[in-house]
Amino acid sequence: MSLVIMLICILGIICDEIGHELIPNMTDNRFLNFFFEYRFVMKIMVLLLAVCGVFDIWIFVCFIFFEIFYVVAGIVFERYN
Repeated sequence: MSLVIMLICILGIICDEIGHELIPNMTDNRFLNFFFEYRFVMKIMVLLLAVCGVFDIWIFVCFIFFEIFYVVAGIVFERYN
């Protein structure tokens, strides 16, 4: 993986983290709150990189499955904790 691709992914992660922490306190916009609650910046970054041929589309599919199971695990953990 090249340094440029790594920096693009890091930028997406930073945007997700900042948005996840700050946006709910700054606005009541439901779309923005949902967008940053589920950290869609990185999902869009990985999709764009896959569409551009940097990653295989299966990398994106696996990334989405990881995200889905991460959310499901959080729901299960909260329910039984």
